[in-house]
Amino acid sequence: MLSTALLLAIPLGMAQAPVSPQEVFISSRQGDDQSGDGTQNKPFRSIHQALQAQDRQADRPLKLILDIGRYDAEHGEVFPLRLPPGTHLWGWTPEYTLLDGGGTETLLVLEDGSTDSTFRLQSLRLQNAGTAVAAGDGSSRSAIQLQTRDVQIEQCGNAIAGLGSAPGDRADLSFSRFRNCRAGLWLQGSGPLALELKECDFEDNQDGVLVQGDFRSSPSWRLNHCRFRRQKRHGLFVDGSFGQGPAQGLHLVSCQFEGNGEGGLSLTVPAGDTPIRVQACQFRYNRLFGLGLAGRNPGSGTSVVEDCLFISNGVGLHLAQVQMPMQIRRCRIQGNVGNGIFAASSPVVSCRVQVSACLLVENGSSGFYGLSDGLGLQATLASCTIAGNRASGVERRDKHKGSSEFQLLDCLVSDNALNLKNILAEELRHCQVNFFPLDEESGTGNFAGEAAFVNPQAGDYRLKTGSQARRRGIGAPPDLMDRWYARPR
Repeated sequence: MLSTALLLAIPLGMAQAPVSPQEVFISSRQGDDQSGDGTQNKPFRSIHQALQAQDRQADRPLKLILDIGRYDAEHGEVFPLRLPPGTHLWGWTPEYTLLDGGGTETLLVLEDGSTDSTFRLQSLRLQNAGTAVAAGDGSSRSAIQLQTRDVQIEQCGNAIAGLGSAPGDRADLSFSRFRNCRAGLWLQGSGPLALELKECDFEDNQDGVLVQGDFRSSPSWRLNHCRFRRQKRHGLFVDGSFGQGPAQGLHLVSCQFEGNGEGGLSLTVPAGDTPIRVQACQFRYNRLFGLGLAGRNPGSGTSVVEDCLFISNGVGLHLAQVQMPMQIRRCRIQGNVGNGIFAASSPVVSCRVQVSACLLVENGSSGFYGLSDGLGLQATLASCTIAGNRASGVERRDKHKGSSEFQLLDCLVSDNALNLKNILAEELRHCQVNFFPLDEESGTGNFAGEAAFVNPQAGDYRLKTGSQARRRGIGAPPDLMDRWYARPR
């Protein structure tokens, strides 16, 4: 049993129980704005009236509980609805609780304040507005935290806008869906901003998530099990800056980027770079590229893409001027219209790429294409299978002789239209470069260094005219086909 002295020694804040929210009931079907008082038996008809009539207690958050129904101008709503700090807006489901702005400029405004500025939206559908949810409406405000769960926003200019314009903003969005908007989530400002997306769907927007600004002081942004499908431009487009700390940057896990009109994941980060990490994600049918990185400056770590699929995109991975070491591990890069991996340096920015234990097969151009212009390109491919590509397995193009460095370690390069182009013999270590003879018992020319190649010592693995060796795509031996699709070493 605690003594009186010990009880007095406990800080008042620790002894107090959490403050319960102030509940207000609203029903567009059965409520009445004239006689209602916000109780369960006498609900208001409109959210607008509930906010106007409610005598708020400053120390209690406001919980607005919406009945099944449609909340629009016809039912007494006056937009924008200005939600005071700490408001929780709770419906039934997105199918049965609908806020329709009727084309208004802004549907909801989240007002900041000195008290708890955490907002919760749950089980709602918001539609037909220039902006569905705006974080404040001024250039100077305090931090806002937004949480959504089971929310659907569609047919709006921007679904959620304004987060990131004040230090300390935070967005935790889960099990939510953003459709037919200019941007599903638009983040802009100077941070710091905390972001976590879980099980969210972005479909048929112009951009799924659009990030513009300087977020170098932000903690790590995490996206888990999110889906970006059929945007007119990019699934996730970042044009801004991140920090360099170990707990900063962008971390994607088990996300899907499919059928986007330009790129799946696109990052153009001009300054203050930090490592990104992309794990177990799928990139399919994106018109320009699955993943694109450009303009990244040297940072303190290494960016990693691992255990991902890049299938049937314009280009699997498009890497331009990636100075920070970029590691691509255990990925399947198959059937892309152009190159599996395109890596390029510029006259002022170098590019460093390491590819290990990957499959680069059946791409429409090269498995790996490296372009060096000015500053160097450093490319290492280790324990990879590079096969069945229609132009070349690995190809280098130096606009200035000797400006790139290539290493191929323990790779199988086989059955490409041209296995290696402009790759020197000394750049191969324990590699097997295969062609298949017409007569498999007596044919020659299977390996680099045999007479069937034009000049293997200089990296020219084209077959000599009249050679008994030739590429056999459809007729490749079964054991080789098994090796293409087996897990790389």
